[in-house]
Amino acid sequence: MAEDAVVINRGRLHVGPYFKRLTSGRRHPRLTGQENVDRGVGLSAVQSVWEAQAQADPLWAVLSEPDKRGRQWDVEAFMATGEEEVAKAMARWSALGGNLPDHDLAVDFGSGVGRLTQPLGRRFDRVVGVDISPTMVALAQRLNQCGQRVDYVLNSQPHLAFLPARSASLVFSHITLQHLPPEAAEGYLREFLRIVKPGGAIVFQLPSHFSEQYLPRDRSDTPVPETARQGQVVVVETPRQVAPDQQFKLQVEVTNRSREAWTQSAQHPLNVGNHWVKPGTGEVLTHDDGRGRLPGRLPATETAKVQLAVRAPVDPGRYEVQVDVVQEAVSWFGIANAGTRVPIDVIEVEEDAGVPQVVSHLPRPAYSSSSVFGDLISDDSFEAPPFAMNAIPRPEVEALLNDHQAILLGTDEWVTEWHSFMYYVQAAT
Repeated sequence: MAEDAVVINRGRLHVGPYFKRLTSGRRHPRLTGQENVDRGVGLSAVQSVWEAQAQADPLWAVLSEPDKRGRQWDVEAFMATGEEEVAKAMARWSALGGNLPDHDLAVDFGSGVGRLTQPLGRRFDRVVGVDISPTMVALAQRLNQCGQRVDYVLNSQPHLAFLPARSASLVFSHITLQHLPPEAAEGYLREFLRIVKPGGAIVFQLPSHFSEQYLPRDRSDTPVPETARQGQVVVVETPRQVAPDQQFKLQVEVTNRSREAWTQSAQHPLNVGNHWVKPGTGEVLTHDDGRGRLPGRLPATETAKVQLAVRAPVDPGRYEVQVDVVQEAVSWFGIANAGTRVPIDVIEVEEDAGVPQVVSHLPRPAYSSSSVFGDLISDDSFEAPPFAMNAIPRPEVEALLNDHQAILLGTDEWVTEWHSFMYYVQAAT
């Protein structure tokens, strides 16, 4: 087996019986040229981030619904999303005219806690889930309900050399490649094409490029000049009272009062941010709290509505939240009109006190170190390092598929700040 690739099953490290049969008597070709281990640059950093995410809030790290942060996912509901997703993808594959050669082996790349691996295990004879985080792999095994049909592999290498060529009926990967350095993601795509059987399926998701509304094509990465950092900020909706350490949202209107358009930059994003200050004196008590992104372009004199997520101070008392525009790694704009500072009382109130202005504490976490995950994660959720978002332009993906004579049956596209595609690919026969 490849170095740093191990199989986990039944809670311990070993080579599963199917895995032995799959690899027995075969030599894995070494990757050469652009496919060699040079593609591993950056994977150690990726592993560190995802291991921290797995310890802090593993289900939200996999499926980052805004209202599920802080261990708010119900485990059963979380796993049910995987069944729905796999069923939809397989139906889409069939509707596009795809036919699997067999249901022998499926590979789930970026398996996390097994959200997609488990439903694949109910459709294929064997499934191998691959992940870079030891904690994610251990959690996946804890949640495994498919027995020996599923093996989980911990892999920190820039290849899948532990899987033979032409061995997989299906390779599936969703919301994983986007968190890898593009050169590593491309290397794994080449590996998908190597391990898939003739006529087999590769279904994967990748962002292609920023949406025009988020990052205009004609943008300039030159910071907004000081003469154009003129604007008006108004907090139009906020609670009067909140609980200590409570997360809540401010509705903010930002008007560009300069003579130049404000344009988003890939290197220096334009955001709305906030500080917490002491009333009267303006002394900054909490610097650099929340963020809300401005649109890709805000022309002169026009106004944008932005939702700003903030967190209240931990100590009760009266505070002011001060809102401003910031160009990251450049400067705060220093906008100081009357609407930028709003008083908010932070008070301790019981949830059943019946005070409508008070935002209650978050619900009790749906899972914790004392529940289904036992001692596999930290006792309490914490702020883990953020995961990166990367893209490979669709023309480059299609060129790679063409190089391997693979057939792109179709794509599904959705747009947030990114144009992202789900690719449905049939390997050459």
